[in-house]
Amino acid sequence: GHWYGSVKPWILVFKNQSSNLHNPDIANYMGYGALGGGYRYGKYDVDLMARSIKHPTFRLNITFPLYGVMSGFIQLFSGYGQSLIEYDHYTNAIGIGLRANV
Repeated sequence: GHWYGSVKPWILVFKNQSSNLHNPDIANYMGYGALGGGYRYGKYDVDLMARSIKHPTFRLNITFPLYGVMSGFIQLFSGYGQSLIEYDHYTNAIGIGLRANV
């Protein structure tokens, strides 16, 4: 059909000296996995990702055809961990871009 889903579990691998110094609470913000799902209609895709119960995070991606092999891309993000540098900062963001479908 047109629906799809994903489950992405992960474990955090720590080296005590490094993780205690740089990011001791990353598991509280990033969690131990992400759930995703979406809908594909022709060349249009809409998908949603959700992660972490303690610090909820959501990402919505919308992809649409432009010209030839080029597609447009819009991303809405709300939560923690958009980048690992600021994993413990809450962020609301909108991104746009291009994608080549080769």
